[in-house]
Amino acid sequence: MLATNLEDEFLQKKLWRAIIETPTALKGFSLPSRLCIQPMNCYDSLNGIPSKITYERYRRFAQSGAGLIIVEQTLVGPTDERKPNNLRLTQKNSAAIKKLVDIVRNENSSCKLIFHVNMLMPCLNGKPYENIHLLTKGDISNIICHFIEAANVLYQSGADGIEIKLCHHALLMSFIEPLNERNDEYGGSLDNRLRIVEKIIIGIRQRISDEKFKIGIRLSMYNHIKGGMGTISSDSDVEDLTEPLLILEKCAKAGVELFNISMGNSVFTPKMITPAKLPDTFSLSNLESFDMFRYAGIAKKYLIKQGYPHVMIIGSGFSTCKEMLPDIMAANLLKGNMDLVGIGRQALIDCDIQHILSGNFIPCKGDTACAYISIDRYQIPVGCIHKKPYSTLLKMIQGGPVEEIDETYILLIKNSLKSTSQKTKKRLSDFIGRYNLYKEGI
Repeated sequence: MLATNLEDEFLQKKLWRAIIETPTALKGFSLPSRLCIQPMNCYDSLNGIPSKITYERYRRFAQSGAGLIIVEQTLVGPTDERKPNNLRLTQKNSAAIKKLVDIVRNENSSCKLIFHVNMLMPCLNGKPYENIHLLTKGDISNIICHFIEAANVLYQSGADGIEIKLCHHALLMSFIEPLNERNDEYGGSLDNRLRIVEKIIIGIRQRISDEKFKIGIRLSMYNHIKGGMGTISSDSDVEDLTEPLLILEKCAKAGVELFNISMGNSVFTPKMITPAKLPDTFSLSNLESFDMFRYAGIAKKYLIKQGYPHVMIIGSGFSTCKEMLPDIMAANLLKGNMDLVGIGRQALIDCDIQHILSGNFIPCKGDTACAYISIDRYQIPVGCIHKKPYSTLLKMIQGGPVEEIDETYILLIKNSLKSTSQKTKKRLSDFIGRYNLYKEGI
């Protein structure tokens, strides 16, 4: 049991932290620890293929002692120019995906690896944000097929599962929100709005009968926008968790066994996704004052009540905890708010479980810059802005002195010119010009 006055129980902290190392399991899915690496878009996959920077990052994640690694957003469907450095999943690059899986397996054979899969809003001509149209039933059938085929490629590549993106302004999230007022079987009532997701889940399980391959969902519980997730109607922005909880239940019934709980919309309410600090009212005995933890706890308790105690809940928001990270992780696990504790921004600077358990880790400073650099108007590689070599790269892009850096970064930045804003394109072009002059002078 969690002590009542946690702040006064400092001598027990090391004992609390031990729960982070405790193994846990689903049917055919054993995890060596409760630590989870969250999907953090890093945009260093050249034209969708992992670069050596990508591979090295996942090698480091595997060495961390994490029980579960969720690979960053992996796109499916037709190629377009909006995210040229985003990891992609196709039959053509399945060998590269298998290499990534093998790297993790070779470093930590007991760690599980699933992929966070999304599809961009389809465009008629593949150009960014041009000729966007209301999706036809044929478009929707294609979307369903793309997700099912993605799961099959992952299964054939040796991955342990797929996480479907229902958060942060994703395509499928736009279907399930009250804002979706289509007048066909994919809009209106919650059953209709959720239909596309249920077809994907059922289709994956029909295609892949192996129960060791898990289906997960990352869900924004509340977005704080009119008609967004966690509201009751298209004209309300007041929190009402009735529909998100029903979505959890219906998806669990369809076969989902992992729910990664989040909040916010990356376009309209991005600070909800990557808060800079914990609320002033937060304490170890008042975990639920932080909405990320509150939503996870509500989701876990609801699923238990509805008869799905085995379904795992992954908690988010831990990079905000800074030096208190290990104790807040342990407190949430002991209180039963979640089954796994997930780190995103923190993983970019230090994700070693032994460092975290001992308290001898480098905490995330709470900056959100690493997250905002990755949004559409930048599309350059992402890393911790306080850690080399990424901090060096960022300073150079911002006009600082030029020095030697891995040429892979230069290739990725050149590639990002396809999609970034005009203002950013000028800054990146200026940097590339200065870097070329530097190299000529060596």
